[in-house]
Amino acid sequence: MLWLYFNVNVPPLQNLLNYVLLFVVYTAVHIRKHGIEAWKLMLRERAWKYTLFAMADLQGQLHLFGVFTHARYSKTQYTGVVLCMSGLALLIYGDYVNNRLETGLSLKASLHIAPDKEEIKQSITCIDNHSWIGDLSCVSTLAGATLYAIANLIEEHLVAENAIEEVLGQLGMWGTIMCSLAV
Repeated sequence: MLWLYFNVNVPPLQNLLNYVLLFVVYTAVHIRKHGIEAWKLMLRERAWKYTLFAMADLQGQLHLFGVFTHARYSKTQYTGVVLCMSGLALLIYGDYVNNRLETGLSLKASLHIAPDKEEIKQSITCIDNHSWIGDLSCVSTLAGATLYAIANLIEEHLVAENAIEEVLGQLGMWGTIMCSLAV
């Protein structure tokens, strides 16, 4: 309803409160521990890292609408990823074969070759084929998962080098700015 009546983009709006809270709480903790001058210096030196981190984090969340925060992955999880990617490949291949069947029937019709009853039956069930919509959904989900994985890797790197309150405060600040622009 918000989108329909007020032209408000809901997914960034849902994330906005989370980013505002991260910014307010963890920036206050960081400033209290290290001082305002250290915070300003950190902004001058490392703001670009946190901007990239927030962009990957926000885009990953917007694509997936979920949070998956596993730092280490087991062989079972890697096997699951391989199975999912294989399923996506089979889905796209199946759509390709199905579209070739439709194209072959159209080619026969253009050459004035009468199709048999089975081909006509297949063409009737395939006329409203919108399988590409599902493929786009899979690709979008894969892109979101990739962006979220990148955000997790960047987060692990930043937390290893800097204080956790700095990382979360900056994620909140840049996430708030980006969500505000997207709403």
